[in-house]
Formats: sequence, structure tokens, C-alpha cells
Amino acid sequence: MLMSIVQYLGLQSQSHCGYCSLARGDRSNYGMWLHRLSTSDYQKLIDRGWRRSGLYCYKPVLERSCCPAYVIRCHALSFKPSKSQKRVMKRFANFLKNGDIHKGSAKFDLPCRDEEHTNHLSKEASAGHTVTLDSQDSKPEAVITSLSNVKNFVASCSTRPHKKPLELLLRKAKWKRRTRKLEKLKAKGIDPALWIKKLPPVKTIEDFLNMANSESSWKHRLSVKLLCSSPPCTEFEETFGDSFNLYKKYQTFVHRDEPKSVTESKYRSFLCVSPFLLEGVDHPDHPGFGSFHYQFYLDERLVAVSVLDILPACISSKYFFYDPDLRFLSFGIYSALKEIELTRKLSQITPSLRYYYMGYYIPSCAKMRYKGAFFPSDLLCPETFAWFPIQDCVRMLGERTCCRFAPHEVTATFGSNRHF
Repeated sequence: MLMSIVQYLGLQSQSHCGYCSLARGDRSNYGMWLHRLSTSDYQKLIDRGWRRSGLYCYKPVLERSCCPAYVIRCHALSFKPSKSQKRVMKRFANFLKNGDIHKGSAKFDLPCRDEEHTNHLSKEASAGHTVTLDSQDSKPEAVITSLSNVKNFVASCSTRPHKKPLELLLRKAKWKRRTRKLEKLKAKGIDPALWIKKLPPVKTIEDFLNMANSESSWKHRLSVKLLCSSPPCTEFEETFGDSFNLYKKYQTFVHRDEPKSVTESKYRSFLCVSPFLLEGVDHPDHPGFGSFHYQFYLDERLVAVSVLDILPACISSKYFFYDPDLRFLSFGIYSALKEIELTRKLSQITPSLRYYYMGYYIPSCAKMRYKGAFFPSDLLCPETFAWFPIQDCVRMLGERTCCRFAPHEVTATFGSNRHF
């Protein structure tokens, strides 16, 4: 059994917060240096609020942060794409088929993935103490069967409660017709389930993503590769130059980094080096547990990379970068949908791998709100380390930014130490 070796660094204070516009935002983290780590131990750490950036692992101190961050995960097996997410997948397939798209029809896609603000953390780490750690898919329902469930469903998809999207969505004729129909059926004593069976089946995320499977007559072709980044496989090293150049283009265009500050060594330490050793799974279609780069190729040209950790219970999305020239395709949203699809696929081989972790959800950061649109999702309670539906948490966070989600009579699920 692999023994994990980490170096605890204690409380690390920062004067800079990358999530807000404050000149001197208050942000504190607990930190540790990862010399060697098993994927099962890291799974335990992220389920207690920790997250890694290269070989540095950190946990925000919510009560001492200007922008409290909560771990968010999506239930990949029961995921239902929203209307806007379906539109992204259809637009992408249309681009592959016709070779053009009205660029004004899509908002520029510049979503925030956590580590773009945390790649400087490891530089601030100081010496500490060395410690060791012990180491199918059901068919989606075709309809919401009551007005109450309709309201709950719509509210759960909302990430901007101050704009009252619930009332706006309930005005739509589709929802009104379906709600009236169900209420009439109930009034007549007819089982709504019999009516539901007559409805056409609801498309899954796989149905929408399969639309992008290019045919010979299409203008473009999209392909993906999943490559182990640490230890690096041969193909990863062969494509390293292309991935670094793409990363540099993304950082200089999107984050306005100085070109000379984006170096190969920083790229390797930030997104390539990992504390994991590849842990194999006895199945030809499973890549194993460890760190990977999920590469997207358009006409055999590398155009996007998702940096992922594949763990025993989840796929953890670390970072994503892409060719800014293709931002009209909403590539950030599309890649997240592809990662959910990958999670569902691997779950058929490893049933415990059921979740898609999206890093941190920060209510005060507008760029983070897109994460709440992947339904159903949970947030991690910072005190009990139990998971709660995001729609319930958002209501509490509307009253105060730093809060406990669990009832006060619920105790911690991992013992008395709330940091480990």
C-alpha cells in the first residue's frame, strides 16, 4: 500500500485575493506540501475542503477570507443539462457540421476555474512539519409532476436569485401548460405516470454530445485524448510544446499575463507535476487513478486542455485553457459537459466514481456562478463536511457569505478536528 508523505505548513496568510476587486483582500489558507500522495488520501482531503495546486495543497479559512470558498460537486449520474447547456452542445455540433457560426449569437466564454488564482500559493509556502497519512444510469424523468416540484426545480437552477428568475421561468408557456395538465389529471383521479409514459424520452447528455461526432461531409472534426501527465506518458511529452504554447496564448489573452512571465517551468509545476503515482485499474477502458490532461483537437490541432485528477469517487476538474479564438463556442461550458460525460462513462467500470468536482464555488464571484447551473449539485458544509443541495445553500448564502449548512445538532462526520 502506498504511504502518503506530506509536510504541514500551518496557516498561510495572503494579502492578495484573485477573486475580488479589493486592493488588499483578506485571504488565509492552511497549507501543506505534498511529497507523495495516494489518490484515496487526496479523495479524503478534498472531501474536507482541501485542494491542490501542483504539489501544494491548501484549504481556505472561510471566516478569515474576503471571498469564502465552498467545495462544489455535481451528481454526474443524475445530471440533466439545462436549456442553455443544450444550446451550447447544439451550437458546437452546428459549427462542426457547417464550418461557421454567427459569433454574435454566443457570449464570450471566460468562466473561472479555481487554480487560475492559486498558482502563486506554492511560492508562499514555508517550511513545516512532516507527517504521514493512512492511507447504468437511470432514465431522467420526463416531467415534473407537481407545481411544487416545478418551483423547486427552477429555483435549484438559479444562480442569481436577486433577479427573480423563478417568476420569469414560470411565465413560460411550456411550464404553464404542463403544470395545468398535471393538475387536471390529478383532479380527474388519473395517474400522471400513465400520461408521462406517452411522452417522448428525454435526451441525455450523451445524446447531445454525440451530435458532435463528425461525419465525412462535415467541415470540422473534433477528437479528444486522455493523457497521463504525472508520470508523463510518451504522448504527453510529445505534445507538451503544443499544450504549453496554447496555455501561454490563453494566459496572455484571457488573464493579461506578461508573455515573459509565462514559462515552461511554471507551467510544469502548476499543471503538470502531481504528487500521485498512476494507480492502474484492471480494465482496458479505464485510464486508472491519477493526474491527466484531457486534450481537445479540432482538425488535428490542439485547441483546448482540461487538467483533471481522476480519483476513486470523482473526477476533479483543476483547470481549463483553450484557444481564445474559439471563445464564441463556449468552450468552457462544453468541456465541463464532456468531463461529466467522462465521469459517467468511468462510473460504469468503477461504480464508486459518481461525482464531478468543480473545485470551489464562491458566491461573491460572478465568474463562479456558472458552476451552480450544473444540476444537481451539492456544497460541502465547512464544519460537518456533509453535503447539501446547492439550492438550499444558496438561500443561506444570500443572508451571509460565510455559514454552516448543516443543522446545529449535526456533528462532524470525520471527528473533532475540522481541518483534517
